[in-house]
This record gives sequence, C-alpha cells and structure tokens, in this order.
Amino acid sequence: MVLVSIAGNTVNVNGTLEYGFVAGNNVSINGNILKNVYAAGNSVIISSDAKIERDVFIAANEVVLSGQLNRDVSLGASKVTIKSDAKINGNVTIETNNLVVENGASITGTLKYNKDAKTNLSGTASIGKVVMYDGHEKDDSSSPVFDTVISILNMLVVFAVISALLPKVCDKTTLIYSDSKKYLKNFGIGLLILFCTPIIGLLLLISNVGTNLGLILLVLYVICIYLSFIASGFVLGDLIITKLFKFDINSLFVGCIGIVLLKLLMLIPGIGGLVSIIALAIGLATIGSLVIVNDKEENKTKEKIVEAKIETKKQNKKTQE
Repeated sequence: MVLVSIAGNTVNVNGTLEYGFVAGNNVSINGNILKNVYAAGNSVIISSDAKIERDVFIAANEVVLSGQLNRDVSLGASKVTIKSDAKINGNVTIETNNLVVENGASITGTLKYNKDAKTNLSGTASIGKVVMYDGHEKDDSSSPVFDTVISILNMLVVFAVISALLPKVCDKTTLIYSDSKKYLKNFGIGLLILFCTPIIGLLLLISNVGTNLGLILLVLYVICIYLSFIASGFVLGDLIITKLFKFDINSLFVGCIGIVLLKLLMLIPGIGGLVSIIALAIGLATIGSLVIVNDKEENKTKEKIVEAKIETKKQNKKTQE
C-alpha cells in the first residue's frame, strides 16, 4: 500500500498512490490515486493525466479540475474551473465566487453551487443536473461533511507547518508516551489544565496587578485548545499505527491519519462529546509535557526504547528458531 502525505510550497503528486493528503501553496495532482484525495492550498490543479478512483475534497483559493474523477467532488474556492477534458463520474458540490465549466466537460451526477456565484457554464458541457443553493443557508446533506473536511484540512496544514518548523516535536511526543501509564496520568493532568486555567486567568484579569498576565494566559489557553486536538490526533495515530500495529512509517503520515481518525470519532453521536473531552485533556497535557521535557529524561527514555527494541528482536529470533 502506497500513501502520500505532503506539505510544501510547491507540491507535485505523481505515480500511483493509495490516498492523497496534500497541502501547499501550489499543488498539482498528476498521478493515479486509488482512493480519496484531501488537498488544501492557494492553487490546486488536478491535471489531465490524473485519475482518482474515489472522492475528492479541496479547499483552496483557485481550483482547476481535469482528468478522470470517478466519484464525488466537494470543494470550496474563490475560483473554480472545470476544464474541457474533465470527466467526473459523480456529484460536484461547490462553494465559490466564480465558476467556469468549459466545452466538453462531463459531469454524470449533479452540479451543485451557491446561487450568488458568477458562472460561465458551457452549453455543450455534459451535466446530469444543475442545482443552485443559497450560500447563506445550511445545506443539510453536504454542509456538515464539507465543514468537517475543511476543519481536517486546516488541522493537517497546521500540523505540517509545526512539523517543518519543529522537526523533533513528533519524536518527543512519541517518547513521552513510551510509558503506557502516561496516557492515564496525562488525562488527569489535562483535565486540571482544562478547567483550572480559565479560572486562574479570570481571577488575574479582575485583579489590580495581574490583568496583563491574565490576558496573556487566556490567549495562550485558546491557542492551546486548538493545538490540543492536533497533539491528541498525533498521539492517537502513534498509538494505533506505531504501538499497536508496529508500523515504522513517517511521523507526518502518522499524525495526519491520527487527526483524521480523531475528527471522525468526534462526529459519532453519543460518544463524540466524550471523545472531544478526552482529546482536549490529552492534548493539553501533551503540550505541557513538550514544554517541560528535559534532555536527561529524553535520553533515559531513548535508552529504554533502544533496549526494548533489542530485546524484542532477540525474542523474535528465538521464536523463529
């Protein structure tokens, strides 16, 4: 199974891949994607050479669609162009300011777009059905999915930027949870941070000498609340992919999968709220641990991991013999 999770200024996706998680300033998808594509950037182009077997989700300033897209497309962009060689075998849901559909474009399903968009739809384009919706109203069938996709893409972009700027942060997070007891311990610590920090911040705000400190604390608290879901998403991905299934793969991909899984779990009725609280607590504690972790603890943990890997290899050899 081949997958791609890429972030950068200019990203070109070629070859045959399983899934595509792509973020960049300029994104070009040229290859064969066997399953879904999630893309975000200033400019996202699906070229005439591309073939995507499942759904496409895009958030960008400008989007150009060509090639063969075999299922549904959901996107939000300032300008969308569906080229003459685009073959879309599904529904297309768009929120945009400017929509162009060129001669020869083919959409077998429904083309749905906001009625306040400026449009240029070719009379010779093949479109199964055209539906316009009020951009100010929620569309019950597609808006929740679209909002979730945008939220996931935003988190993936932030995670990719953090990973690029702080390349050791993923390794340190993995080290923090090398001891399985840390999950429960950090959950308790995270709950204290979650509920006590805003109280302390408000008390400082109404005091005579701590107003500025209280304001700074609350601003940092809001930022950490958002980042906590990204942190807990990586922790979830690390737990499932690295620790349970023992896959040795790129940390960026581990985090992307974890974030997607976490967001999907949060959508499940009945347990979504509980998952959110757990994610907040684990994420806040993880961020705190990353700030205070010291080199001695890190080196000790690394030594334990190396020893554990050596012991595991020895046991595997004995089992094979």
